[in-house]
Amino acid sequence: MRRLRIIFCLASIILSSGISHGQKIEAGVKSSARSFGAAIDIRGRQSTSRVEICADLYKVIDGTFSSPGFRAGYQISFPLICKVLSESCTFRFEAGPGMTAGFVRDGDKDRGLMGGVSGIAVIDLIFNKLTISCSAMAILGFHLNYHNSEFGTLDLYRNGLKYSGIPEITIKYRF
Repeated sequence: MRRLRIIFCLASIILSSGISHGQKIEAGVKSSARSFGAAIDIRGRQSTSRVEICADLYKVIDGTFSSPGFRAGYQISFPLICKVLSESCTFRFEAGPGMTAGFVRDGDKDRGLMGGVSGIAVIDLIFNKLTISCSAMAILGFHLNYHNSEFGTLDLYRNGLKYSGIPEITIKYRF
């Protein structure tokens, strides 16, 4: 809950600054079997910048692990298809690159530092003040896991590719 307050405070700061002139800002909650968190979109005419903070729920829902990992990311997506369905509803398909970092689990390994580049594909249904999004994100990165206090293991972050097909639903309010 505290993280959601931080996200909405950041949205308020952006809204009151000169950064947001001519851009639409959306803030909301995202959820899937993969993660749960908050997202802020700054939607311009030719691209959408997306910032997210979420809990990584890998094997938490099934009870294998008791606490989630955490990750934050930034993506920029470009509209590929934009179609007005009705006076109050627009369909939009976007895709683009990004980056992500966090402290998450990878496979059977304990939590460790993760970082990498990401790719995202997003389908948006945009209503007057509400946007419903369905997205899928792949992460190509590293995972650094410490086995003891002296040495760590640097590996490919396999969960970022293995679970990239799990859709994430986001419900956002437009300010």
